[in-house]
Amino acid sequence: MSDSHLLKQLVNSLTPREKSNFNNTISGKGIVQRRIKNIFDNLVDAKVPLMKELERREYYRHKLLLKKQLLDFLLDDYESGASYEAELHRNLRLSAYLITRDQFEMAFELLDETKRKADEFDFHMVVLECLRLEGILIRNFLKADTSIEMDWIFHEKKCRLAMLDYETMVSYNHDKLFIQIQNGKVESQQQMEVPAEYLTHTCQRLLLSDKARLAKFNNEKAENKKYRKQIVELFEEKPLRKEIFPTTYISILSNYASALNSSKEADIMLEIIDKIKHFKPSGEFEKVSSFQLVRYLELLVFIGQNEFKKASALESETERKLGNYVGKLDKTFEITIYFNLAASLWINKEPTKSIKWIQKIIKYKYFEARTDIQRFAYVMAALLYADTKNAKELEKLCQMAYKPGRFKIEIPSDYCKLILLVAKIEEGSKKVSTEHYLNQMESIIASKDFIKSVGVDELKLWIMNRKTGKSLEELAKEM
Repeated sequence: MSDSHLLKQLVNSLTPREKSNFNNTISGKGIVQRRIKNIFDNLVDAKVPLMKELERREYYRHKLLLKKQLLDFLLDDYESGASYEAELHRNLRLSAYLITRDQFEMAFELLDETKRKADEFDFHMVVLECLRLEGILIRNFLKADTSIEMDWIFHEKKCRLAMLDYETMVSYNHDKLFIQIQNGKVESQQQMEVPAEYLTHTCQRLLLSDKARLAKFNNEKAENKKYRKQIVELFEEKPLRKEIFPTTYISILSNYASALNSSKEADIMLEIIDKIKHFKPSGEFEKVSSFQLVRYLELLVFIGQNEFKKASALESETERKLGNYVGKLDKTFEITIYFNLAASLWINKEPTKSIKWIQKIIKYKYFEARTDIQRFAYVMAALLYADTKNAKELEKLCQMAYKPGRFKIEIPSDYCKLILLVAKIEEGSKKVSTEHYLNQMESIIASKDFIKSVGVDELKLWIMNRKTGKSLEELAKEM
C-alpha cells in the first residue's frame, strides 16, 4: 500500500470532531500550509479518489509534514483526554519534568501516586517507568538510606518483570489455543500454572477464557457459560475497570451472551443489554461495538420470545445506524443482524422489507464472515420471491441453481435443490402434487448434514405454512 493510501486510511479513522479540530489547526497562511490543507481536504472524503498529483515527488515533503502534524494532533488529543491511561502517562512526563526543575519531593509524590494507580489495573510498563524515575531520584537527589531503597526498587522491578513474563506466556498460549480451535485440532488441554504472587487480573481473565474456549470446543455448554460468567464477575469487581478498558468489557459481555440460550435465558440477556445501554462509550470504536452488540442481542431475545413485531420495529433505527457506521462494524455481527432482521420482517408479514435485507447479504463482499448465512441467503431469497409472487427473480435464482458457478459464493448442492423445489411449488403442476415437493424439501433439511445448518427453522416454517395455511407467526409460536 502506498504512503498516500496509508495516510488516507489514517485520516478516515478520525471521528467527525477530530476532523473538524484538526482542520482548524492546519488552516494557516503560507504556500506550504495551504498545500497541506489541500492534501487533507482530498484525503478526508472516503468516497473521493486520491489526487494523482499526490504521487509526484514535490508532494512527498508535504505528505510527511501532514502525517507528522496529524500524529502530533492525535497524541495531544489523547493525552489531553480524561482517560485513566492518559492520566498515567501525563503523570510520568510531568514527573520527569519536575525532576529537571529540581522539584524532587513533588516528583516523588506524583510517582508514588501514579505507581499505585497503575499497579491496580496491571499497567506494568507504567510501574516500571515509575520505578526507574524513583531510582534516579534516590540515587542522585533524595537523602535516604540509598542501599535499602535501591534494593527495594530492584526487588519491585524483578517482581514486575516476572508478572510481565507470566502474562506474556499466558497470552501466547491464549492466542495459540485460539488458532488450534480455529483449525479444529487442540494439541493439549493442560493449562500452565501461575504462582499466586504473579497471578495478575489479566492472567486470571485469559486463563478463564481458555477454559471457556475449551469447554465450547468440547461442546460443554454449561461449563462454557460458567466460565464466561466468572470472567464478567472478575472484570466487574472494580467498577472503574470497565471505564478504563471499555472495548474489553464489551467483548467479555458479548462472549457471555453467546453462551446463553436466547429463549430460555432471555432475562440474563436483557440484563447484559441494560449494562451496555448504561455504559457510556467515549470513542467511536466503543460506540460501534456497543451498538452492534445491543442490536444483535435485542434481535436474539425478541426472536427467542416470538416477539417478531418488536424485532421488526428496530428496522428503521438499525438502517440509520448502519449507514453511520459503514465499514466499522464487525462483519460477523453485521451479517447476523441482517439475517435476523430479515427473518423477523418475513414472519411479521413484511416480505418486501425482508428481501431488502437478504439482498444486502447476497451483495456482501466479505466472504470470510458467516458463510453459512451468506449461502442460505439465496435459499431464503427463493422463499421470499415465492411469497411475493416475483416469478422473474425466482427464475433468475433457478438459472443460477442449474449452474452453481454463477453464485458469488460456493453453494452446496442441497441448497440448489431447495431453490429448484421452491420454484416448482410456486409454478404448480397437474402431475405432481405440491405436497410431494414439500416432502422432498423436508427430507433434505432432515438429513444429517443439514439438520444443524442455519435456516432450518425458516425452511420448516415455510413448509408448514404451505401445508397448513397457518400464518408464519402462529407456526413460530408452536415450534
